[in-house]
Amino acid sequence: MTSTKLWINKVPNQELFQEFVTQGFFTPLLAKILINKGFSDIKSAYSFLYPQLSDFSNPFIIPDMKLAVERIFKAIKAKEKIVIYGDSDADGIIGTFILYDFLKNFTPYVDWLIPSKTEEGYGFHAKFLPYFKAKGINLIITVDVGISAYHTVNSAKALNIDVIVTDHHEIISKPETITISGKLTEPSSPLYYLCGAGVVFALIRALRSYLLSQGFFVDKEPPFLRKYLELVSLATLADMVPLIGENRLITFFGFRDLLNPYFPCTKILLERENLKYGLSEEDLYYKIIPKFNSAGRLGKPEIVFEFLSSVDKVSAEKNPFSNRKLKSRKTNSGRRNSKNS
Repeated sequence: MTSTKLWINKVPNQELFQEFVTQGFFTPLLAKILINKGFSDIKSAYSFLYPQLSDFSNPFIIPDMKLAVERIFKAIKAKEKIVIYGDSDADGIIGTFILYDFLKNFTPYVDWLIPSKTEEGYGFHAKFLPYFKAKGINLIITVDVGISAYHTVNSAKALNIDVIVTDHHEIISKPETITISGKLTEPSSPLYYLCGAGVVFALIRALRSYLLSQGFFVDKEPPFLRKYLELVSLATLADMVPLIGENRLITFFGFRDLLNPYFPCTKILLERENLKYGLSEEDLYYKIIPKFNSAGRLGKPEIVFEFLSSVDKVSAEKNPFSNRKLKSRKTNSGRRNSKNS
């Protein structure tokens, strides 16, 4: 059957087309495709086709970022107690682990809490504040939650507990506290569509940079941040955020790193799914990511966190998460690192 549709050949801006061909050294066909896809400068086109780690944006374009890293640095120097409060989906658990793992490099006074969504529901709950106060917590950092928790933020202030909110959900009204979110940048910003773990990755990049500027690493090596991209990429795909801007860089390098993972947990996951020697986007979406989300939905986010924290393949293999043994067992309303509790 003959189609009755009329195909119109879209003609790109000729001045920009000539610039892409003569200065960008793109073939005429590729230049036309890139321009018609919305690229208006050679640099962004090259970054799209040939991503580099140097293409990651300055995290300090997020308005409160400097305030956040200064407050965290103050907590580290003063040996204040910090708790990371995360959401129980894949994005929140991964982001909570990354921030916890990073901060452990600088202070032993860091703890985490991921409430069970089946028992507590979604949100940054004020009911935990008395517990935090009793434990002497000075600073709460949320992950993937808290953007609309005005009451809880104000209640924490009343108890002299500072709060840094890191979240990526839509902002109706910014909480009256330090808030880190890509949504606080311009919609055209490469950071705008970051997921919760992506926001955390921006935060630790900023904190590492700030600590360097303060001479914090004079006698020690700065933490290696590239290793976290394999996990941030999983969170990015799990949360189904647009794969543009920084998200494209995260998934590009994260996917590469998953072919030779850094963390024992990801090595075991890929081996258990027979993906040790080959990996596709479909494998991640249908075999790996659902495992993270299912544990959270079953009210067992602590199993995922402990799995991510595995120090070697032996401990990762023993974790119920890797063995798919998410059997019902008695749980507390919130799970936390017992070392400092």
